[in-house]
Amino acid sequence: MGNISNSLLLDEIDFIAAVAKAQAESYSATVDAYDIMVREQNPDDLLRGVDASVALRTTLANMSSLYGQFTQMSAWFNARAVSAGYSSLDGLLTGRGIRVPYSYDRYVHYPTGSHLSVGNIFYDSEVTMGYLLKGGSYSGMSDLTLSGTYNWLALKVGVPTIAAAWYLDADVVYADASTGSERVTVAALSVEDDTETIGSMPISALAKAGQNLVGATLGTTGMLAGQKVLLSDKWVPSLLATGADSGQAYLYLSPSQIGWYDTGDHIWIRDGSNSETGIIEDINWQDGNMMLRANLTNSYTVAANANIYKATGPANMEGWTEMHTIASVSAAQALAFSAALQHTYFTGSTAVRLIRDVYDITEVSGGTASDVVYVVTKSERTIIQ
Repeated sequence: MGNISNSLLLDEIDFIAAVAKAQAESYSATVDAYDIMVREQNPDDLLRGVDASVALRTTLANMSSLYGQFTQMSAWFNARAVSAGYSSLDGLLTGRGIRVPYSYDRYVHYPTGSHLSVGNIFYDSEVTMGYLLKGGSYSGMSDLTLSGTYNWLALKVGVPTIAAAWYLDADVVYADASTGSERVTVAALSVEDDTETIGSMPISALAKAGQNLVGATLGTTGMLAGQKVLLSDKWVPSLLATGADSGQAYLYLSPSQIGWYDTGDHIWIRDGSNSETGIIEDINWQDGNMMLRANLTNSYTVAANANIYKATGPANMEGWTEMHTIASVSAAQALAFSAALQHTYFTGSTAVRLIRDVYDITEVSGGTASDVVYVVTKSERTIIQ
């Protein structure tokens, strides 16, 4: 099959990013090669030793040699991107609206010559961009590392408990450089490190892969053409490729949609008329075939949008995520994108506006003395070795 699935691509990249990040973070020193080299001031040592020790110091400080161990995999990524119809891995990411960890760009891709496109990167380590103490003024702290990048941002609770709901307005710069204000409610009884997303809305109906429309009947206030949103669904909904009759134990999906299911997963099977739960007994990822532990009680049809999704969300952030540019916002409260969806999204998934910066936060009401929140980046996925 010429077309690499998003699940395989992202799993491999996330793994490499996690390994490189762990290797980079393992280096620490109270003295470096240069300090040792110049300590005794021996001219014969200094003749070429200074250049060598400075080069080593730079390599270790920037971890700029880590990419070499991934050269073969990097070449494979680019080859698979070409076979999928793109000029490079970066082009494939742009074309599909999928994003990879900054650790991958920083330690693996950038040392080969250039950064990935800014829209193709999310921050996998938390960046604290500022804070607000109740009764005070917003204080900015840090910007996103790469100029022009945009991310999923949230307010993180910085006290043991929020006693009373705290209503705040965050003034933001969106991905397209437009500005606006986002109302964020920090819920009562939120505890330290709980987060509230800035600029999120729920998807209100099934949004099918291959189409470009997402229902948002609970509100699209402030959303404008040109802004970029991240769709996120940890339950990985997937349409059935063929109908499934009652009494059979097999379901058929597109191979590109089955990668993040596994044996033992509890799933919902549903269409416009019926629904039931099942447990996956076996999977043929190559053909997209899934065998259930028990036969189906009901029948499901493609015409009625037969689909499955995980009955319990994964513990980490793994799941469908893709970035899209808003082409239009309809009066019927739906978002139309400039490209088709790579995957299917269901009620309970979210559309998060991607943001470059928060430049002010003002209090609307609520909260109690000494409450504090921090503006932080959220990782789209948890990267693990």
